[in-house]
Amino acid sequence: MSINNLQAQPISNSGIKFTSSDLDNGILLSQQAIQNLNNYIEPKPLLKPIEPQKTEEEISLGFYFSQTDKKNIQLVFSKDELGEFQITLSDNNGKTVLEQKADISITSLQVKLSLNATLPKGMYYLKAKHTASGHIYLKKLDVN
Repeated sequence: MSINNLQAQPISNSGIKFTSSDLDNGILLSQQAIQNLNNYIEPKPLLKPIEPQKTEEEISLGFYFSQTDKKNIQLVFSKDELGEFQITLSDNNGKTVLEQKADISITSLQVKLSLNATLPKGMYYLKAKHTASGHIYLKKLDVN
């Protein structure tokens, strides 16, 4: 295309194919040059798949809970890990609402958490940390 009269004319066909690497800069690259660039530059994947890591909850059940009312929560531990647990109930801001120790044995797998006051609506987190192994089990508690 001529800038003087804005008339387009075909490029002479000499048997060599050209392409533009950037239509704005006017630099023409031959097919061989593009092939050389492609061989030189190793393509990198844009997205790398991430393998999901198993959490403690998936490896072992740990415990499950049922909220009997706004002042009482019943925890039932699995038989996979017995011993002393430090149980913490925290609100969504990380403020500890309740802290209690529990000794879990094959004969007593249940723990009752009694709260001083009713829980206001919101998201809470129940955390049980096994004292000996350090395993931490975490569950969300949604109070409506």
